[in-house]
Amino acid sequence: MIVSTVPSYKWTRQKYDKMTANGMFHPKTHHELINGDIIDILPQSGLHSSIIIIVKKILESIISKDCYIRVQMPLALGQDSEPEPDIAIVKYNFDNCSVPCPEKILLVIEISESSSILLDRKIKKKLYACSNIPEYWIINLKISCIEVYRNPLQDSYTDMKILHNSDNITPLFNPEISISIADILP
Repeated sequence: MIVSTVPSYKWTRQKYDKMTANGMFHPKTHHELINGDIIDILPQSGLHSSIIIIVKKILESIISKDCYIRVQMPLALGQDSEPEPDIAIVKYNFDNCSVPCPEKILLVIEISESSSILLDRKIKKKLYACSNIPEYWIINLKISCIEVYRNPLQDSYTDMKILHNSDNITPLFNPEISISIADILP
């Protein structure tokens, strides 16, 4: 029996960053490097953009002075992944590294509509867990809930909750604060 495989190429962050810097991608397209694969990201809807603004404003009022919010900016996760989550809470990086490493990341949030939910639930959730990111939220606009993943262990999270408009959430990075889900979801 002869087994045929289709050759593929796995990209590194270094090569991906060089391609981006050299203008190899069309300026109107958006990509992320996930596990060595360059993934096309669909354009945002107006609702998606609005939720980013709402969540950013809420988080700005509760983060400490040694943290900051990154909106759709790259994170350095290993040699072959550079996702750009919708929102990330990161400790200030004083080592002049332009892209934060996993030890500095406190919370990652993806806002999902129907087209991105599988990527966010399967591939990105596994990537964030493997990178030991303590807390990951998926704001699921299709069914109007927030999926909260905590306590990474190997390639998954051991704690998962689904929250709705009547619920509140207390982020791990600030356990003294409670956020109403109704303030986030449409």
